[in-house]
Amino acid sequence: QPGGDTEFLWMDGYAGGWQEIFPNGGDPCTYRGALLGFHGEASISHWDYAIESSSANTVSAVFTVALARSPFRVRRRITVESGRAAVRIEEVITK
Repeated sequence: QPGGDTEFLWMDGYAGGWQEIFPNGGDPCTYRGALLGFHGEASISHWDYAIESSSANTVSAVFTVALARSPFRVRRRITVESGRAAVRIEEVITK
């Protein structure tokens, strides 16, 4: 029984993909008396999303999450442009 092993719990629910590792990366740690689990709360939280803009050449989607255990909100905009071999990512973290 893994009990409070946050890495096991994280891996047990891991669906693959691209995670936001915040507010903690890697091994769990304790900060100001609070446990920050393996790879942080944002990586296992439910994110909302909306298509911000869409045209023949550009698509932008905005992803947001309000963390439950940490006093943070994360907002990430991802933009893909036709003919450009790059993805633009803009991110803001607020308290």
